[in-house]
Amino acid sequence: MDSSSTDLLSSLLPLVALFAIFYFLIIRPQQKQAKAHKEMIANLKKGDKIVTNGGLIVEVSNVGEESLTVKNSDGAEMKLVKEFVSKLQTEYENKLFANDGVIKPLDGSKKRKLIKVKKE
Repeated sequence: MDSSSTDLLSSLLPLVALFAIFYFLIIRPQQKQAKAHKEMIANLKKGDKIVTNGGLIVEVSNVGEESLTVKNSDGAEMKLVKEFVSKLQTEYENKLFANDGVIKPLDGSKKRKLIKVKKE
């Protein structure tokens, strides 16, 4: 019986080690990221600039239970489901990007225009 229990233990040990590696490298960081995202959505308030999953940069004008009323750079208001908020735009990004399509370098160097592609 000693050899069979040792064989069982030695065959299960790599599986347990593999599960531990997956937990600490994949599952746990993903859970932390999901918790931080949920907390960020819960703390949204009027005036916050957010980035949606579609890439739109909008400003929160009203916070509801399941949705937000947001305003884009044209002033048009629309409703957005809270699950589609990708991230809160940081102060650094607010300074870096202007609403007029001009990148404003923080070092005071020359402004550069963004290239706009024309549809044919």
